[in-house]
Amino acid sequence: MWRLTTTIPNECVVAISGGADSVAILHFIKRSHRKVSAAIFDHGTGLHDITYPIVKKMCDEMGVELFVGKISDTDNGKKSPEEHWRDERYRWLESLGKPVITGHNLDDNIETYLWSFANGNAKFIPSVRNQIVLRPFLAVSHEEMVEYCVKNNLQYHDDPSNKDFKYTRSKVRYGLKPEIEKINPGFRNMIKRKILNGENNIS
Repeated sequence: MWRLTTTIPNECVVAISGGADSVAILHFIKRSHRKVSAAIFDHGTGLHDITYPIVKKMCDEMGVELFVGKISDTDNGKKSPEEHWRDERYRWLESLGKPVITGHNLDDNIETYLWSFANGNAKFIPSVRNQIVLRPFLAVSHEEMVEYCVKNNLQYHDDPSNKDFKYTRSKVRYGLKPEIEKINPGFRNMIKRKILNGENNIS
């Protein structure tokens, strides 16, 4: 059974991308008989054309209302594309006026910790953002999410940009993180313990 880092409210919106994490979470919450809807955001990269039909089909089959947002400001100024997309996505999600559940997981938390450590300010992803965005699955691994999808015959799509080394997160995910886990095989469990002890809420 997954151990959650914050309570899931009886009514919420799941931010869904079409990837294994958010697909598993939507199904998991819907199965708990909560009043749940879903929200998908088009970042203008072309990926939405692939993922939207998958998400729409799943929502229709489960009887889940689906909200669709689209990036409105394509000028990222001095921000990286990743930072700009994140800011635009959160701005829209928070405008929905309901608690929002995101698919952030243990692997995301490890990557954030390593990247921030390399920049001199080690921190975790907090369980709550602006009192409206909730991240209950920060101690659940991506592998567990994939296994859940397979077990429940859920279709999902792997974003190919996740393996594009022009993005910092991809360098951390496929370069730095595997090397750290080779050096210290217990690193992942150490991070998980810290998260479950609530240390991610102090950053």
